[in-house]
Amino acid sequence: MLLATTGCCATPVLSLTEAPGHPHLAARNTFIDIDGIPHPAPAPRFSRTRPATPSSPSLPGDDTRALLPEMGLDTETIAELFDSGVVAQSKRRR
Repeated sequence: MLLATTGCCATPVLSLTEAPGHPHLAARNTFIDIDGIPHPAPAPRFSRTRPATPSSPSLPGDDTRALLPEMGLDTETIAELFDSGVVAQSKRRR
């Protein structure tokens, strides 16, 4: 590192790929694993209040099968919509 011998307080800027593996950030639990992918942990963190663990965002079609009946569609109509390709379910939730 260029500034290592100068006595200057400096540190390298890490990429998002490098940051989760940095010893300081790992010790501080700065990143959390969601579905095998590191994400920044919620901030700020308080000693008595634990934040909810975030989850992966929904994909288009994740909730199709649950929402269509709520819209008043019957099972036969829903099947026809899927069969004709008008609606689809995300591959993650099939």
